[in-house]
Amino acid sequence: MRSYPTLEALLRVKEEFTRSVELEDVPYYRASQENAWFTKPQINHRIQCINDGLLQDSTMKEFIVSCKDTPQSKTIALIPSGNIPLSFASDLICILLAGHNALVKPSSKDSVFTAYFIELINRHLPNRVLLTSDRISSYDASIATGSDQAQPYFTRYFGNKPHVFRRNRRSVGILRGKESQSDFEKLAEDILRYHG
Repeated sequence: MRSYPTLEALLRVKEEFTRSVELEDVPYYRASQENAWFTKPQINHRIQCINDGLLQDSTMKEFIVSCKDTPQSKTIALIPSGNIPLSFASDLICILLAGHNALVKPSSKDSVFTAYFIELINRHLPNRVLLTSDRISSYDASIATGSDQAQPYFTRYFGNKPHVFRRNRRSVGILRGKESQSDFEKLAEDILRYHG
């Protein structure tokens, strides 16, 4: 049977993350001081989404199987936005599962919770994720998420290497008149989660 050491380590991260919420050992107050939108319910919802979606054993195995064998580990720079707690979690988990390392420069609006999450990961996957507040210079590829106004900055500093730049996104919901109460509740959740 094939062994998945990174997957197994991330499952331990999930267990510790869950335990931290149960013990209320999450830096709620400091995170909300840094970003008033990061309330305890919003942070807990994000943790639940990460645990129930991204850190599922079957989901991670499926991702690993879909990855082509990488001849050499790369360093991927992550420059996340700060509008949602741990907005970069899916990118980070995919980077680690693909066998790469991450260099994360947190948003000034999510540095507390980001540092907490990375410390948790580093306990189980030492030396795979580095947190920096300095200008990023030594990396092989980058993933940057920000507003449309941040795109020229991303292009100037990170555009000379392989990259993914995410801009502002908008969504549209189409109602056909046959929606159930449950459909409206789910739509309201999507619209209002993280304060809209």
